[in-house]
Amino acid sequence: KKPDGKLETHTHLLTARSAAERQLWMHALQENKVKHERRFAMNKEHYGWLRVRKATKPLFFVLTKGRLAWYRSQQDADEKGALLLDECSFRREPNELRTVSLWPTQVGSQAALATGGSEGLLTLQAPDDEEFERWMLALERARDATQRKRDDRSDQLRSAASQARQKVHRSGWLVYQKRKRFVTLQSELLMW
Repeated sequence: KKPDGKLETHTHLLTARSAAERQLWMHALQENKVKHERRFAMNKEHYGWLRVRKATKPLFFVLTKGRLAWYRSQQDADEKGALLLDECSFRREPNELRTVSLWPTQVGSQAALATGGSEGLLTLQAPDDEEFERWMLALERARDATQRKRDDRSDQLRSAASQARQKVHRSGWLVYQKRKRFVTLQSELLMW
């Protein structure tokens, strides 16, 4: 990933031994691309400035794959704190404009340690109504995605043998940079 959050792309020329083998590889790569796009759409990042209750300056928050992290500035590499959405609950604050509160639901969870508050409550306020609605939607989607992941994990455990067969989508010999290489497409990774 680039610093701006966009994915870095590279182009490689691979040559198959036959048209049929090329079609098999093209099908496997296309199928992998569709799976990746679906997964990325579910785990879209959201980021922006939010004010923390009792703080003098707003902090920069980043929501990625069910994990909410915050920093002193957008360029800061050191997290000031973080929490996992599957270890906490959140709600809109009815008596405060553009405000959401998050709190840990599991004793000893990372959420309780990361918030730093004695009661483990993190209260955030967005700068405007539009940004608040975007944050609420992103938090809800991330929570739903983590729940789907948890459900998927339990399904995967029940079908371990099937999962092992699905991990390697395709493997075989291809020519890359005028050298014959054994190439494997596994999950989202093309290896040689």
